[in-house]
Amino acid sequence: MKKQNIFAEFPTIEIGEIVLRELSTSDYKRYYEIYTDPRVAMKLSDEDMPKSERDAMLSVIYWRDLFHRSLSVFWGITIKETDFLIGTIGFFDYNVYSRKAEICYDLDPNYWRRGIMKRAIIEVLNFGFNVMDLYRISAKTLHDNQPSLNLLHDVGFQEEGVMRGYRLIRGGFPDIKMLSLLPHEFRHRRR
Repeated sequence: MKKQNIFAEFPTIEIGEIVLRELSTSDYKRYYEIYTDPRVAMKLSDEDMPKSERDAMLSVIYWRDLFHRSLSVFWGITIKETDFLIGTIGFFDYNVYSRKAEICYDLDPNYWRRGIMKRAIIEVLNFGFNVMDLYRISAKTLHDNQPSLNLLHDVGFQEEGVMRGYRLIRGGFPDIKMLSLLPHEFRHRRR
């Protein structure tokens, strides 16, 4: 496989009526609305939840700048027709030498159970394996977040174990499940 500079131009991905695009500072209010929705916030660590619109702006800048600093890729999930931000998805802890990264994602609850995140995760995983040349993609989720576990299992992720009391979430320390996916396990891989 010929290695390409994945950081030359931000990779916008169209998936029918959904577009994965670069986050913009103009997204901060929607980002704040999504991440402070109680149905989303209950699954976020305290450190990841914006406490104010200013925090949301700083988070958007952080995720956007991962790409511009050649550290990783993180997309906003938008409605194609209106460019309305409905979620985020991307990689962090990208290690070019070990060819691994961790995927993370969140979606506005008003768009849950429509297949949007499954389509987005399939495209992002294909990007990870085929463009970033990753060999391992990991994911972490709350041990009782069954919809997220179902999504990850559906595309081929395997459970590796439980990290007990891993992060502070709403005043408690719940267990987190760790999963991973290797290229040959990915059920929707395009070559």
